[in-house]
Amino acid sequence: DGTLGLEERSVRPGWEWVDGRWIILRGERREEIRLSTRMYSSGELRALLLSAGFSRVDIYGDLAGHPYDNKANRLVAVAWA
Repeated sequence: DGTLGLEERSVRPGWEWVDGRWIILRGERREEIRLSTRMYSSGELRALLLSAGFSRVDIYGDLAGHPYDNKANRLVAVAWA
């Protein structure tokens, strides 16, 4: 439909937050959205889940259960109560 989306990201010092800015252009309309996302390491995420009462936390690199390593597409945590 001719809509154009632009995205800009910047990482704050310490790699704990990523700030994003999205600009959406639809004809003459321009909309800008700003957001911030908190980033956790696998160790931080595991510790948070265990401190919240989960008994076990496994970390994977994708939804198929591959290892969380330098080839990982994402961080996936599976926690058991």
